Amino acid sequence: MQYIPSGQRLGNFRDCVSVMAGKLQGIVDGIPTVSATPKNALFLDKCIEYALSQMYHGKISYDDFARKMGASRPHLNRRIRALTGMTITEFLRHLRILIAKTLLDGTTYPANLIAEHCGMNTPSYFGVVFKKATGMTPEGYRNRGAMSK
Repeated sequence: MQYIPSGQRLGNFRDCVSVMAGKLQGIVDGIPTVSATPKNALFLDKCIEYALSQMYHGKISYDDFARKMGASRPHLNRRIRALTGMTITEFLRHLRILIAKTLLDGTTYPANLIAEHCGMNTPSYFGVVFKKATGMTPEGYRNRGAMSK
């Protein structure tokens, strides 16, 4: 999945967010869904939009998330799990990793700044979570194309 055209490097976070905002469907497509009805797709779009709007601030309050989605916390968790096979925590972590991959591919930001933009508290925690999800360190992910040349 390509969020940013090959060869295009983004100069600042605002540029990256602008490009990514136009690519929201690509992020939605990156989420495995069990039942892709229009109503469920709209619900996931709404969840992703809220999560992206809050991600930079760090920890996302599950209660606020549920309230924004018009559901109780247990109901939101059941619904996200039914649609994606993930808990709320896994869903948010998956989004953070997708955003991190996009930023690693589309910017020259250092990993510590990308960690901050993805709402991760520390670069070391970001590195651990990223490696667990992808099998590579953030810098290894960024440099994967250079190694094959």
